Amino acid sequence: MMSKVLIISHSSVLSVNRKAYELLAKRGIEVVLIAPEKWPSGGLGNEYSFEPLTDTGLLKVYTCRPFFRGNGSLYFYSIIFFRIIKNESPDFIFLDEEPWSLIALQTICALKLVPQKKRPKLFIYTKQNIAKNYPVPFSLIEKWAHRSILGAFVVSRECADVLTTKGFKKEVMILPHGVDLELFRPLPNKNSPFITIGFVGRMVEAKGGLDLIEAFSIAIKEIPNLRLKFIGGGPDEDKWKNKVNTLKLSELVDFCGPSNHNVIGKEIAQLDILAVPSRTTPTWKEQFGRILVESAACGVPVIASNSGAIPMVLESLGCGIIYNEKSIKDFSSCIIQLAKNKEERIKYARAGFDNAKEKYCFDTIADKMEHFFKCNEL
Repeated sequence: MMSKVLIISHSSVLSVNRKAYELLAKRGIEVVLIAPEKWPSGGLGNEYSFEPLTDTGLLKVYTCRPFFRGNGSLYFYSIIFFRIIKNESPDFIFLDEEPWSLIALQTICALKLVPQKKRPKLFIYTKQNIAKNYPVPFSLIEKWAHRSILGAFVVSRECADVLTTKGFKKEVMILPHGVDLELFRPLPNKNSPFITIGFVGRMVEAKGGLDLIEAFSIAIKEIPNLRLKFIGGGPDEDKWKNKVNTLKLSELVDFCGPSNHNVIGKEIAQLDILAVPSRTTPTWKEQFGRILVESAACGVPVIASNSGAIPMVLESLGCGIIYNEKSIKDFSSCIIQLAKNKEERIKYARAGFDNAKEKYCFDTIADKMEHFFKCNEL
């Protein structure tokens, strides 16, 4: 009998984040999606509206207006949410949100309204890789969620360790972020006299832009044809620009602004090196680093810090170099090393592309999900 999976995911406002779900539907699983009609972009552009389905026959979609839109921990839906779950009567619910969130609480409450014999099996997808102690009521929501779910998907081994630390003893499966190989692919014939190192993402302190500028200022003294490009936006943009001006680097550094996710792959592919200078803070460290996989799929080698899950992901891709996030000297040395050695860049580019295609394509992600659901059908 064909299973029905109901997916709750605010990130599915973007079509690229629904690819794995569409593949599940193509394999015979009935997939229903609840997503917001609009969601803020997080500093990388304008607010996103729900993007139309590429194949309208694959998924059944409910787009709803959330309260506290833009906050993954606080958002929730109106009473229509309860009606959808009751009327659809799924076999599984895949909640792509954190276990302490209000939408997790709303989902658990919705399940309690369903008779025990018809109650869906609830699984959660968490990306939290720091064992935080949340205040009431979020700590109580988290404990209730851990009791209510049958298993968890996690984006990295660090997330699984956090669940263990919190006493979670149910089934856990690592489910990394996937990459769209149609949007992210190598660009042939890059002809430029410059070696361009790029940053792609939100311009906030934890993303390490100031470290990148400082390391670049050291490397440029040894490699005059090195250039730096920033793609993205955020609250720290002026601070980063001021740093560039203070170091008298404005003619060598380009701030391109935010880019649409449908074209960002082409912009990444034009780079010679991607920098991911994430900085660990008391409340955050890199949870996965999807840009690592996207860069690998574009055939672009990476220099990245050792924050959070980055070393694990980069090792699996084999596409670049890790530096100590506390050392600007180490960072600049890695830039000089990779910028000087074209053969090394080619080696990393080839390995990264092959591994991204094998380990992180959406077919692989859908395989993992399908296996997990089939093992829990009975």
